[in-house]
Amino acid sequence: FFKQKTAYEIPLRLVGSEMCIRDSLRDDGTVVPEFLLARTLNYRRELVRERDNLLSSLEFDRRNIGKIVNGVVIISQEEIIASETRIEEINDEISSIEERGTIFSD
Repeated sequence: FFKQKTAYEIPLRLVGSEMCIRDSLRDDGTVVPEFLLARTLNYRRELVRERDNLLSSLEFDRRNIGKIVNGVVIISQEEIIASETRIEEINDEISSIEERGTIFSD
């Protein structure tokens, strides 16, 4: 019989700045509870993954801006600007998470 582990039973594997989040204290000196830490780290990882995907596609987009395929412009400057804006938003959110140590406010 196999029992599936819950998210709280799976050990966290932390890298780099995630360890800083783990070790961070709140302003009042209390430690971030483990279940909030797990949710925070998972959300941060999702943001990093989204940012990395956007960065990869942005390279392709910049090489192909204005190209026309079957009479349709495949990449516009507006699409590139939207991707760059989203990358900036993600970077700001990641920085905020790393400063606060959690995605949740008190």
